[in-house]
Amino acid sequence: MAETLSKASTMVFRFGTDAHLFDDPDDVNIAPILDSKYDSEKCEALKRLLALIAQGLDVSNLFPQVVKNVASQSLELKKLVYLYLLHYAEKHPNEALLPINCFQKDLGDPNPLVRAWALRTMAGIRLHVIAPLVLVAVNRCARDPTVYVRKCAANALPKLHDLRLEQQKSTIEEIVRILLNDLYPAVVGAAAAAFASVCPFNLSLIRRNYRMLCEILPDVEEWG
Repeated sequence: MAETLSKASTMVFRFGTDAHLFDDPDDVNIAPILDSKYDSEKCEALKRLLALIAQGLDVSNLFPQVVKNVASQSLELKKLVYLYLLHYAEKHPNEALLPINCFQKDLGDPNPLVRAWALRTMAGIRLHVIAPLVLVAVNRCARDPTVYVRKCAANALPKLHDLRLEQQKSTIEEIVRILLNDLYPAVVGAAAAAFASVCPFNLSLIRRNYRMLCEILPDVEEWG
């Protein structure tokens, strides 16, 4: 929880200082703005919500109003919505399911950041009922042309594994193998962390490329 709040504290500042957003601790007046016809006003409302989250306040009561904006064509608004969803998806999985079709659509978005946001949010919904959809999404993103998306796929594997998909064990381990063979240290580091969590005793996954993994180790991030 502390780590989540720490991450939340940096959310607003990704979009500028906006110190005034921290002045009003009340979220009562934000709800109507989330229904505005102007994306700029919705963005301002989302920034205020993220500022409240950064202060440790619970604004999950506005989940329904926020989540419907995930289909917006505005990249900035979509980004803010996904930041909110990433914070609350695990706590409110049933509500997070509402825009599942939008998440799946965003997995094919031309912008790799949107694809990554969609995958991270889907992986954060800890419901067994959508596990097959998450598996398909991770499998797809593991082959994405963008390094960041593939890294997100690797980071999603432990969460997928936690759902106990025993019948899909071989598929999950195959995704681990694919990502361990990636050419980029950022992906390999995340894949190694996934390997340690998902299938640490399946040494066949690293036997063929053990030397390469050792050579790339100095360039791998400490925590994958």
